[in-house]
Amino acid sequence: MDRRGAALILVTVLLVVLTILSTALISSSFSENGFARRYLESTQAFWLAEAGMNQALNELKINPTLQFIDNTKLGQIGGYSATVDSTGLINLNGNINVTAYGFVPFNGPRVERGIQVIINRTTFTPNNFYNDTVLYSTGDVVIKNNAFEINGNVIYGDNLTVRETDNIHGNSTQVTNATLPALNFEQLKYISRQQGYYYNGTASVPPFPTEFWNDQAAQIPNVFFWDNTSPLTLKGTVGGLFIVGGGDVTTDIRIIGNVIVRGCIYTTGQFKIDGGGSALNIDGSILASNATINGGGNLSYNQTYMLTMQDWSSNATVTVTSWKDMNNTYTLY
Repeated sequence: MDRRGAALILVTVLLVVLTILSTALISSSFSENGFARRYLESTQAFWLAEAGMNQALNELKINPTLQFIDNTKLGQIGGYSATVDSTGLINLNGNINVTAYGFVPFNGPRVERGIQVIINRTTFTPNNFYNDTVLYSTGDVVIKNNAFEINGNVIYGDNLTVRETDNIHGNSTQVTNATLPALNFEQLKYISRQQGYYYNGTASVPPFPTEFWNDQAAQIPNVFFWDNTSPLTLKGTVGGLFIVGGGDVTTDIRIIGNVIVRGCIYTTGQFKIDGGGSALNIDGSILASNATINGGGNLSYNQTYMLTMQDWSSNATVTVTSWKDMNNTYTLY
């Protein structure tokens, strides 16, 4: 009986020990599976954040006012979102701060990863091109009226014909093989559509903006974009960036009557004042393939307006100056 009792006690102890060991192994297995799942989901969330970052950078190419990307589902795993710092969005020489988040699963996420990127955009426009250049033509510049005053530098590609050279108060420089500076036409089109100043021939001609700034605090100019092959005729008092023709579109611009411009005129075709009673007063600049001025008036360089146009140059490089993984390990909700 004593031996049987001792054996029963020993078996009981062994069963307890085995139960404890089995429970520990099962618990450890569940923990390892949990850690493995969370690590997998954390990695998935990281690459989802990368996808969100790439979408934000692509959309910024055509929409410089992008502020966020809403929650977007990608596959069956999870989704992403992104926010864009408003600082430097319009001034392309400034920094753009983009933060993207990836999360798993899409509904009721358990894991989130964040990536933060700072982008810097710098232009390759020739030095001093936008400083004091008030009239730029890749072809001829013809000024037939001795009552037209130019305050600033004149750059021309072919020939300069001036009736009264003393009316140019600045340097006149010939540049062989001159080309118009390339602008971010897609971005400018987008802005002009948002502002209601875009025309491509499919609707009535929108009214001209009358002031340069649409939002001066945010450094956003009015943008009038004439995306049509017919010439644009300017009348009255206008303001902003006037982009006449873009990309493959070549368009002329004409002045009729007395016109006041507060801003910059850019045309891929010919800029022309028809003369007669026409008079043009521009506080800004003219950039064209050819320029013919028959009427009187005044053309004066405005640094603020020209440097704003420089901000929209597409001759730019995009450099990622800072990349940061916001959380190196998974974050549980």
